[in-house]
Amino acid sequence: MNRVIRGIVLGCGIMALSGGMFAQDYGQDRSRFQREGSWDHDRMVREYRGAFYDRLQSDLARAEQRGYLRGDDFRRFNVARREVGDFSAKWSRGIFDPREMDRAIGSVQRVADIRALRPDDRDALMDDLHRMREFRAHMEGRR
Repeated sequence: MNRVIRGIVLGCGIMALSGGMFAQDYGQDRSRFQREGSWDHDRMVREYRGAFYDRLQSDLARAEQRGYLRGDDFRRFNVARREVGDFSAKWSRGIFDPREMDRAIGSVQRVADIRALRPDDRDALMDDLHRMREFRAHMEGRR
């Protein structure tokens, strides 16, 4: 249990420190996007990894800590983290795998379906799912 808490605290600290890395690029990326009118791969990697992936992992960790969970519920969280991590690892290498993305979406949906989740945690996960589905739809046919 102590190991889990230490891992969560360490992960939250890393996420808090990594947020500043992308703050300097934010305005430049936005203006470049407006000029070019399209997404380039490097920007999508930064956007997905920096803004979305970290937020999703944070939302999963918070929901897991604050719920009244049972054994199968913990398994759902572990599967979701693994599936999202698998997709993210491929995506960071420039490989969009729609099947991996679908598995990640499905596993996060199964976490959001846990009845013991607090409403605000469920809402955060549903927002993450909406973003995942938008990203999936945007990438459809682009491989």
